[in-house]
Amino acid sequence: MLGDLDKMGYDPGSVLRRAIQIYNIENPADPIVVVEPDVFTTRFPNLKLWINEEFAFLTSDQVFEFAFATGKLSELSEVEDRHRDPAEVRNQFFQRYFCQEGLQTGFEKLQLLTSTGILTNDIQKSQLDKAISRHQHLERIGVIEKPQNLSNFNFPAVLPVAREFAVNWTRLARSLHKFIDPSDVERISSRYPQNIVKATLTFLHEFACNNGKIQDLIPKLKAPFLGKVALAEKLEEIL
Repeated sequence: MLGDLDKMGYDPGSVLRRAIQIYNIENPADPIVVVEPDVFTTRFPNLKLWINEEFAFLTSDQVFEFAFATGKLSELSEVEDRHRDPAEVRNQFFQRYFCQEGLQTGFEKLQLLTSTGILTNDIQKSQLDKAISRHQHLERIGVIEKPQNLSNFNFPAVLPVAREFAVNWTRLARSLHKFIDPSDVERISSRYPQNIVKATLTFLHEFACNNGKIQDLIPKLKAPFLGKVALAEKLEEIL
């Protein structure tokens, strides 16, 4: 079956990972755990140790927001489905992050932690600066995994605005049924019932994956049923 998918132009590994992800969402009490060879440790032991030590100050919410800002919420979701320990989720996500970005671009994009307001105190900002300064001994990892192309959606610019309309995210999502199915809105609500920011960012990521654009959000935010004109204007400034 996987061989047939390959002949049809699909990546069998991606299809299998997605099938497992869907199964684990629907069966949280009996998840499938995929054990893969730890190739990252073999090839990039210093980088792995650096990730484990230097990113320990980041909270789960901050990792989530960074994953959104870099367009990698799908990758983080896959990691969350395989691991329950927050530290392991963080470490595995950043391993995948550097596999997709490479060392140089990966370090450049770490600045999004400060520019998008993910890090809110000087202690954490100082910790990030120190972490970046201690990279000379790291292996020169290049891009070894091609990420999904979501370059048409400005995730970093949308993030600060998204935090402000999080309380109304379900009403906004249901008005965008062209891009997101009502069942997906319910699925996201069930996945993050106590965290409206995570739910909002998940909705926006899936919206972008379905070719939704920032300009599609603006009229909905301005409409009377939401009345978020000021937030719509902030999005207009991004364009």
